[in-house]
Amino acid sequence: MGHELTHVIQQGSEAPGNSVQKTESGDNKGGGWNSDIDSILINSANYYLKVQLGIKDDYAYSRGGCEVSKDNTKYCKVNTKKGFIVNIFWQPDKSEMTISSTSCIGGNNNVCRYSYAVSGNGQLVHTLIYCDALACI
Repeated sequence: MGHELTHVIQQGSEAPGNSVQKTESGDNKGGGWNSDIDSILINSANYYLKVQLGIKDDYAYSRGGCEVSKDNTKYCKVNTKKGFIVNIFWQPDKSEMTISSTSCIGGNNNVCRYSYAVSGNGQLVHTLIYCDALACI
């Protein structure tokens, strides 16, 4: 319960979409973030909404569920407060993920691939590999 309270305090003390800090041990390839599925998915979905789509009035708040493939890729859905769904194909073994939305959000629908690492101060840092715009219909 203390762990969940920490998330509530962290989320309440900063604007939606900002990075959440997490204490890490060992390497900088995701470590503790990879073991906290909800935090890494919500943080990554908020990064995508804010940075790639320019959405400032909506944010991700809950994981809808994940399916895991044979190669350990996780296909996850993250819900936003306004009812949109952000899809994340997450490869924790490679510290990479591909993020898209199920519909146009703010007139945009980009499919973006990121690598991620943890900075020295424990923040999850996304590095864009590529981003392709999809047509909004």
